Amino acid sequence: MKVILSVDSIKFPLTGIGRYTYELAKQLQLQKDLDFKLFSNGTIVLGLPKHGEAKAKRNIVARMRMQLRKSNLVTRVYRTLVGIRSQIALRSHREAIFHGPGFYLPKFTGHSVATFHDLSIFTWAHCHPPERVRFMQRELKLTLQRASMLITDSEYTRHEIANYFGYPLDKIRTVPLACSPDFHPRNAIETNSILNKFGLVQDCYTLYAGTIEPRKNIESLLDAYAMLPDAIRARWPLVLAGYRGWRSEVLHQRIEAAVSAGWARYLGYVSNSAQYFPLISAQYFPLFRVSDGYFYDA
Repeated sequence: MKVILSVDSIKFPLTGIGRYTYELAKQLQLQKDLDFKLFSNGTIVLGLPKHGEAKAKRNIVARMRMQLRKSNLVTRVYRTLVGIRSQIALRSHREAIFHGPGFYLPKFTGHSVATFHDLSIFTWAHCHPPERVRFMQRELKLTLQRASMLITDSEYTRHEIANYFGYPLDKIRTVPLACSPDFHPRNAIETNSILNKFGLVQDCYTLYAGTIEPRKNIESLLDAYAMLPDAIRARWPLVLAGYRGWRSEVLHQRIEAAVSAGWARYLGYVSNSAQYFPLISAQYFPLFRVSDGYFYDA
């Protein structure tokens, strides 16, 4: 089998879809019976992006892209040029399966598969920057037209796509996410050094990991935690790890107030360095989990 994987979403430091793509690429590279190629920015590339490569240059480019994306015209021109480049690069690979792990697919005469992680860009559009909504809604509709099949992370998203777009359910497959072997339960001896650094005790905290922004429903999480008895919050503080996201000023004000009150810790972005794994893979028992705006007993 021949597979081409788009790695455009791999940007360091890794979060979300970038992490998903990076881990998927690493595992597929180990498959000896697979003719596997990587695809980025409209062309076949020889290897995965590496952390630290031309970091300063990438930061400048990333800032420029963020500014340019605010222009609908510039975005359309850029996507058109990359699309043409992709078509040319893929002409000699029609027998391969092209996988877009981050929603997007170029025009391709062979079979193609895209992963849809959620539909928030449609169903929670108010929680995204307007330029992102314009760009992604247009591109995702094109992906639906181009895809031979879709992959989703959950059955919920599988059925949501089918219902929202009238898309054939038999063309969508759920492939649950896995995790790196680095993430496993550790004992107190292994976790003490890093937990002490953050003033935490093993099995006595609740962890949120993700970008700090409205679409993550962190406001409801803070509301619920604030309703807990003082003794519970003191024993099991809420730990939040993640970047400052879009329109997060009010959320950070609330987080700072919770930190000042003693029942929360904000760690910022936590590196995936091995020294931090005990923080996110220790055995602990969350009081609840948040899903689709509702709270459930864990």
